[in-house]
Amino acid sequence: MCFNATASMCAFLIGVVFSAILFARKQYFYSVFSFNIAIIQLLEFFVHISLKTKNYTMNKISAMLIMFVIFIQPITYSLLLYFIPPEGASFSNPQWKHMFIWLAIMSFINFLCYFIYLYQNNKFHIGYLNKCSNVCRLDWSFMTSNWIFTWIYIFFYFILFYNARFHVKSSITNNFQNFFMYTLVAAFIYIFIIDKVKNLGTVVTSFGSLWCFISVFYAMFIAFFVNNKN
Repeated sequence: MCFNATASMCAFLIGVVFSAILFARKQYFYSVFSFNIAIIQLLEFFVHISLKTKNYTMNKISAMLIMFVIFIQPITYSLLLYFIPPEGASFSNPQWKHMFIWLAIMSFINFLCYFIYLYQNNKFHIGYLNKCSNVCRLDWSFMTSNWIFTWIYIFFYFILFYNARFHVKSSITNNFQNFFMYTLVAAFIYIFIIDKVKNLGTVVTSFGSLWCFISVFYAMFIAFFVNNKN
């Protein structure tokens, strides 16, 4: 979807605009987390620019920041739920706060080890998934540098979100809690059908598609369908 620098910047700006709307409506939880998602597209914008201008330093720094932002997304989500939860939120796991502390610590240890490994082995790089003309799909190649670290990294990403699952009175909002998973499925379909990717490793490295979808639709969907009490 975000197939060049312009598309990435547009996705980022859409995410920022709707995040600002949510903030103005005092839906702080959704606003801050939406921005945390949209920032990935700003970083991918710089990746596109770095590849076009052959700026290796910009590419490396962008890859580092992408890895860091994705690491903090579920942690940010959990902290927002702790400090500024949606009104009337009830949690599926009553012990989620205690679990969060231990999961966050283990996730940080893996992230730090993974980051150091990638840095020391000069693996922080993002290239193109396909032959680039007008459509330039990005390939997060650093994600397949060490499969043990990668799968642990992905595991903690999703388990932290799962640990902090919650419900509110609004059925629309409750259904929306599954929107992330729906978008994940949509990204998989897009990668397999549009990009015609068959290799599992390439599927993992092309996950920029996921954040492009969510950056555009996450805050927009909430702004239209979730009222300011939820």
